[in-house]
Amino acid sequence: MEVVNQIIFPVPDLIESYNREAKGIPIGRAAEVNLRNNHSQYIFTWYGLSLATSIMLWMVVRKNPNEAMRRVCQNRNW
Repeated sequence: MEVVNQIIFPVPDLIESYNREAKGIPIGRAAEVNLRNNHSQYIFTWYGLSLATSIMLWMVVRKNPNEAMRRVCQNRNW
């Protein structure tokens, strides 16, 4: 079995032989995910944006056509 290990893993203990700490290379650690729970802030943000864009759409739809738009409509029918 020792012969098979020497064939598969020719360099014994590669990580220890690399000696990262002596060279000043930082040793990594497992990633830590830290998600904050801001659901109420997200609700106010997205519903506020939705309300604002709905009001802007309503203002555009109810607006009377201006002079340039009336001229364009008249020129299509000539």
